[in-house]
Amino acid sequence: MLGEDNKLNIPDDEESRAANLEIEGVIVMAGNGKILSVNLNPLDTAEFPYSVYTCEPDVCCLFGFGIPYLCRDAQEILNTAWRGMIDNGILGIGPQAVVNSSVLTPVDGNWELAPYKLWKTNDRATANAQFEAQRAFGIFDIGSRQQELANIIQLSKSFMDEESGLPMIAQGEQGQVTPTLGGMSMLMNAANAVRRRQVKEWDDSVTKPLIRRFYEYNMNMSEDASIKGDMQVVARGTSALLVKETQTAQIIDIFQKFGQHPQLMYAFDWYDGAKTLMQSMSMGTQTMLIPREEYEQKTSGNARCAGTTTTRS
Repeated sequence: MLGEDNKLNIPDDEESRAANLEIEGVIVMAGNGKILSVNLNPLDTAEFPYSVYTCEPDVCCLFGFGIPYLCRDAQEILNTAWRGMIDNGILGIGPQAVVNSSVLTPVDGNWELAPYKLWKTNDRATANAQFEAQRAFGIFDIGSRQQELANIIQLSKSFMDEESGLPMIAQGEQGQVTPTLGGMSMLMNAANAVRRRQVKEWDDSVTKPLIRRFYEYNMNMSEDASIKGDMQVVARGTSALLVKETQTAQIIDIFQKFGQHPQLMYAFDWYDGAKTLMQSMSMGTQTMLIPREEYEQKTSGNARCAGTTTTRS
């Protein structure tokens, strides 16, 4: 238990000692086993005072799995196919020549191929020498496997997209899709399905526990009664950042569909919608939007003018 100046008080009697045998704390150690610091858990809720986020949770390990671990098999396939493509390209850069040395002999004594090289036949018979000379050389090309290996590379990349949950569309590649509002919205929703789950895990694993620990610490330790009360942490900052792009398109779609609708146009707060649109586009609402009071005065004045014109006509 903690006493004054946040120091550890060790009880004197045996009963109290038995009740305080287990002490929650955090020991920070270096790689060689040297202890750097020892800190007690200041919370009485038996909650771990640290937050850990993992890309893919693991029931057997606190730190879970990362993107490189999830893509390790597909990465190995890609590396192997790429090395094979390079090796095949090197081997197929030129043909393989086979020379029958019993029939032909290079004039310069060098068996390496070269342009305008002279060869002499070893057979003195003219007809036989010409026939054997035509058969003395054999040229063999190494077949190219570039297309097959390129297909394996593309297949491994698609495996990476599925295994990591990070498709190319989420990295900026649009892909083959019609750039319409509905098509792009559906495409982004499909691409961000796994990302929304990971963002939700970040909120549940880091944001909420961290703010909740601040709240519980102030509830237990603070002497200011005005900051205490029953509160609930609602983390939605990262979620709002994730859906900002699709939210902008959806708000514009609402303006276009219901802005002039004779019945449904009165069901929306268009000023609040314009403010939300400016915020989703990261544009200043204070500089671009007029105050709500001025907006209501202008709309009411336009409505009166329209009513007067209708009455006169």
